[in-house]
Amino acid sequence: GVTDHHCAMCADGYPWWPCDPTMIDKCLCKGQPKPKPKPAACTEDCDTCVAAEGATHSHGVTDHHCAMCADGYPWWPCDPTMIDKCLCKGQPKPKPKPAACTEDCDTCVAAEGATHSHGVTDHHC
Repeated sequence: GVTDHHCAMCADGYPWWPCDPTMIDKCLCKGQPKPKPKPAACTEDCDTCVAAEGATHSHGVTDHHCAMCADGYPWWPCDPTMIDKCLCKGQPKPKPKPAACTEDCDTCVAAEGATHSHGVTDHHC
């Protein structure tokens, strides 16, 4: 069965049982929800960028201007002096999935979450 100990992992972002979407209703938030993190400044790691609240009024930055930051545009408003005027919206661009470890690899490490889900550590790899 699901215990408080199991559910405690969900608060840290643990993505597997019992925190996965098929079981998430088995673990409930107790107390106040954590404050939402401040939106990230927009960089080429972002899927979509939008103007920060007030940036249009104070600096003339619009969503259209900020959209270029997600494509790696290096000048205004994406340069470091203005980067906080454009924010990531939605999820970051997915990072490439690491290749499976084979004899062609110099060093192998456990995949993210493998220790929790299957007891695999870097030592096993």
